[in-house]
Amino acid sequence: MSCDTDVSISIRSEDKAALEAAIKWQIEKEKLWAKCKDKHGGIKEKEAKKALKDHGLTEMSQLVTWGMDFDKKTKPRKARGEDYYQVKTDMWANENGRNQHITGEDGELSLFLKANPDVWIEGEWSSEYDMEGTIEARWCVKKKKFISPCGTYHGDLGGGGEW
Repeated sequence: MSCDTDVSISIRSEDKAALEAAIKWQIEKEKLWAKCKDKHGGIKEKEAKKALKDHGLTEMSQLVTWGMDFDKKTKPRKARGEDYYQVKTDMWANENGRNQHITGEDGELSLFLKANPDVWIEGEWSSEYDMEGTIEARWCVKKKKFISPCGTYHGDLGGGGEW
């Protein structure tokens, strides 16, 4: 059974260089994952194991990506009237039980935020089953948990409510 999920987010940071680094991190992850897939979308086991080892990764979920829709012209822009920079992107996934999820505590967005703690995300998600919700999260390195972008309550990565 599939559960197609669409995600539309803004990735934000007060530090333009941190936002640029987060975009680069994601693009490099997508290139690495592409090298680990065969022409039918299956996993090349040998390449995947090598990529995990070479990049100090411990789980396939750290390697797998559905991708973020960045084009080559994507550049962080100052949000009008705000003190932060942002980039908007969309994602899609088939979040069935066997696939890597985008949303939720163990989803791809949580891994993205943990790898890029100087950025936060805000946006929304919806599924083919008319479920929808908001996404607001930032990884707090000091507390080792997700918080809201303003730091007042737990973050929400969609798909599973707040924690």
